[in-house]
Amino acid sequence: MSGEVRPQFDASSRLSEGCPVERRRTTRYGLRVPVSFSWKNLRGNHQWAEGISRDICTNGVFVCTEQAPPVGAAIRLHVQFPKLDKKPALEMHAEGHVLRVEPAADPAGQVGFAFACKSFVLLSGESAKESAT
Repeated sequence: MSGEVRPQFDASSRLSEGCPVERRRTTRYGLRVPVSFSWKNLRGNHQWAEGISRDICTNGVFVCTEQAPPVGAAIRLHVQFPKLDKKPALEMHAEGHVLRVEPAADPAGQVGFAFACKSFVLLSGESAKESAT
């Protein structure tokens, strides 16, 4: 797992001449960190799974996982950011919904889903530990 942060470009947005155009309003960063998430299935049963982020921005997260919630599902998402230098680790608690689910594109057979963030809170150090209990 790498905590390296790199801006990403959405190559799917193109002009008629074939020149890429970024349509996003916020910068997306390539960041692979642990993610856990929960949702209720169609029967109302609580589901929980883990994954790894592929990229992240203030509006959402793309998550690679073995089990993705369905499109439109309301989910709670927790992202664990790495500790940097002598700063405490950060944790993000967010609520939102699944925008899309992408089929497995890697040998491990993981699927991916785009999470649209409605609200989030960043916690650091002891605050993150207390919130998790």
